[in-house]
Amino acid sequence: MVCKACGHINQDNMAKFCSACGSELQQDTQNNVYQQNVTPQPPPQYVPNYLIFSILTAIFCCLPIGIAAIIKSSQVDKKIALGLYDEAITASRQAKTLNILSAVIAAVFTVFYLIIIVIASVGI
Repeated sequence: MVCKACGHINQDNMAKFCSACGSELQQDTQNNVYQQNVTPQPPPQYVPNYLIFSILTAIFCCLPIGIAAIIKSSQVDKKIALGLYDEAITASRQAKTLNILSAVIAAVFTVFYLIIIVIASVGI
């Protein structure tokens, strides 16, 4: 506990008096020693959350993968707010990957569907 009178750091958190100057110590709910050593980490430049892309992917492409992408996209802003920037970047990359995967799957199924329609209409 830090003495407000002299600034001495007392090792005993339960002490009522400062070991250096003898003045009475006041109990704080916050520990000032740890607050002085903490430096806030600046936020990264910009971490995209791909939420709109995820919603469009869920509607027009592959619903299960789109829902997973929406979940990952919604985690990005929460992790930034908590200061977990590396995890936010990871969630952003996963959302982007899921969106691309869903779009590719939808494109492949569309091509196969069109091939089947053309074959059926020709009568082969």
